[in-house]
Amino acid sequence: MSELTTVPTETVFPAADNVRKRVEVDDDFVDSVRAHGIIEPVIVRVHPEKGVGFYEVVAGARRLEGARRAPLERVPCVLRDEDLDDATRLELMLIENVHREGLSPLEEAGAYRELKRLGRGQRDLASKVGRSQSHISKR
Repeated sequence: MSELTTVPTETVFPAADNVRKRVEVDDDFVDSVRAHGIIEPVIVRVHPEKGVGFYEVVAGARRLEGARRAPLERVPCVLRDEDLDDATRLELMLIENVHREGLSPLEEAGAYRELKRLGRGQRDLASKVGRSQSHISKR
């Protein structure tokens, strides 16, 4: 189950292993966040090292960066309260990014490699991220 909430921006941290290695926001995006806020909440989980009251981004690192640069005091979040293991969390990150422009083939390949290391198979990944098994194999 998930909970929609707002949390202080300074308590939310990007994941160290984010599949998108460079999180870039331009001035237009920051201006939009400043004018309209965050339209789509950031998906977070309780930070595995910092604990309760601190959050790790599962999806929405660009939105978080835009909120920080705007600057917003609070950011809307969907708190995933179920226990997300690292493989499931990484799958969610990949799904969030793989169908958007800008994720490089190397970033995508690195995410697949890490998921393989965490025990995920190519067929399983293909069905979850909406890509063919051969696409994943080639990456």
